[in-house]
Amino acid sequence: MQTLILGVAAKEGCSIQSLTPISNTLSYVHPARTIYDIRNCSPSDLEGLGFAANTSHLEKGLSGHSSDSIFSSLGDVVLPTSNGGTNLEVSFSLKSGGSLTAYIYSSGTPISGPAFRLTDSGKEQFYSDMSGNFETVSKGTAALTPDTNYVYCIDFQYANSEQWINAWPKACSEVTQTERNSMMMFPVMQMMSIPTYSGNRIGFILNGAKLTSFTIGSILSQVD
Repeated sequence: MQTLILGVAAKEGCSIQSLTPISNTLSYVHPARTIYDIRNCSPSDLEGLGFAANTSHLEKGLSGHSSDSIFSSLGDVVLPTSNGGTNLEVSFSLKSGGSLTAYIYSSGTPISGPAFRLTDSGKEQFYSDMSGNFETVSKGTAALTPDTNYVYCIDFQYANSEQWINAWPKACSEVTQTERNSMMMFPVMQMMSIPTYSGNRIGFILNGAKLTSFTIGSILSQVD
């Protein structure tokens, strides 16, 4: 891995690194896969990584405790839709009653648009619909235990002028070719009422959540 310098000195647990892309048989491969390691970042460090933050509602780690615990990209970090969309891998933990919301292809202040929310309330995951409300996607994956680290691999996919979300409750490197090749193998999937991919920003709400890293790259799904 090679550390990328964005005008600030990289430090252990608060840096950006480039990774080898994960190949895709649909030829949706972007030349870079980028991991943001934020496990030791202070809120004030985020600007140096290319993000604006509501620093008074975030704590070192990086964690937050309310719907105001928000940070979002200052510029374009999502992949062009011509690349089939953007994959997001998140490593996180939740407090009891907490949630982590990830926005992709979004805009505005506060950030809004296509989003995926993970909660500890049973087996449910949610997506943001056209009205900005969160609807249940799936009850087919295991419940999340508070104060336990999890990794989710999430595709915000785009093809033929349509957009959808699918995800696997594991690291992207652990998703098998069989799982990538069949919609029947997507534990989490939502194809209807996804807000239009009209922005170029990524953002997070840490409402009782700790986010230790996130990775941006090409989609894993080999079905479009």
